[in-house]
Amino acid sequence: MIEDGKPLRDILSLLTATGEVVTTPNFFSDARWAELRHWPLVLGFLGAWSMPIKSAEGRVLGTFGTYFREHRLPSDEERAAIAFLVAIAVSAIHRAAIASIQPPTDISS
Repeated sequence: MIEDGKPLRDILSLLTATGEVVTTPNFFSDARWAELRHWPLVLGFLGAWSMPIKSAEGRVLGTFGTYFREHRLPSDEERAAIAFLVAIAVSAIHRAAIASIQPPTDISS
């Protein structure tokens, strides 16, 4: 993917821009990681994937990233587990947003 004539510097920018799952089974062969691959590699990670955390309206609220110490794609079980965690994260973010706009209730009276 190209942004302003240059490859995206941050793979999470791609995820946020598209709102789609992004998989990178091999940091060495993925040009999107050209300027950042040294960060996961120094920690022993060779691949990754990220799932967006989206609001009910489809707005990307965040990402859930998973890194691998081998070159591979996520399994169906891993995808299902992260989808479950993403649903919990959406609920928590939604509740926090509601709590931030509602005045606290005094339960002592």
